[in-house]
Amino acid sequence: MGHIMSKFINRNTATHKPLNTEKLHLPLTAKIHCEIEINHADKQITDCAIIKNKLLFTFLDTPKIIIHDTDGTFDREMNLSCKPLRISPIGDDTVAVLCDNSSIKFITLSKCDEQTSIKTSRDCSGISYMDGLLYVVVNGESIDVFSLEGNIIRTFRCPSSGIENIAVTKYKVFLTDWFHEGLYCCDLYGRVIWTCFNNDQIIRQGLTTDDDGNVYVAGLYSRNVFAISSDGNRQTELLTSSNGLDLPAAIYFDKLLKYLLVCNADNGHAFLFQIKL
Repeated sequence: MGHIMSKFINRNTATHKPLNTEKLHLPLTAKIHCEIEINHADKQITDCAIIKNKLLFTFLDTPKIIIHDTDGTFDREMNLSCKPLRISPIGDDTVAVLCDNSSIKFITLSKCDEQTSIKTSRDCSGISYMDGLLYVVVNGESIDVFSLEGNIIRTFRCPSSGIENIAVTKYKVFLTDWFHEGLYCCDLYGRVIWTCFNNDQIIRQGLTTDDDGNVYVAGLYSRNVFAISSDGNRQTELLTSSNGLDLPAAIYFDKLLKYLLVCNADNGHAFLFQIKL
């Protein structure tokens, strides 16, 4: 595996650190489970998720969620009242949908209906759920932390003004910086723990985490996926263009099934990998 990160900076700036039970090892193998050919291949895939053996996909300017089974077969489409930007599962039957009209909608998959929605203050680009809270990237500059009832619990500034995507674990917040091609690891209050920047033109797009705290980041133009340990000290290139990746943009790790779902942005193809940790 080649070295794809050029610099790690550990900044233990957090003044309070909860007990961290994350295991410090990286995934060993990624074995292809199936390749999925999705409808709407003419549209750009914006996000994906896995809920209870169902693969969820959203597309640019398309008010729908496309659903496939984990064997790759098409299941159904769900029409939405908004155009989804990002999605984040909540439990085993509900997904939070970040919409282009400054709102978050809760979708129940089994009933195919929309529940209550939350209004966000400004344009948002990323969403991640953890322990009853929704972390939302606002205008690339700050994070609003919502309860599921729509109350803002806290807000903190992003470490830069170019933040696009977010993934949250029990102890950490991971943020990708599109403009500076960087990855930030922060505590749950936005204090930087470590950062990762590179000189290899790896545009970091989607990101996700596993149950050991490792973070997986899709390299859009480098056409790869790399994994970084939760402490930021180890990394490996897990997938490349030889695995079918072509402008990978959306990525999601299912902690129950140990599946990694990776979606190409433009050609309607996605890949489901079995990860061995």
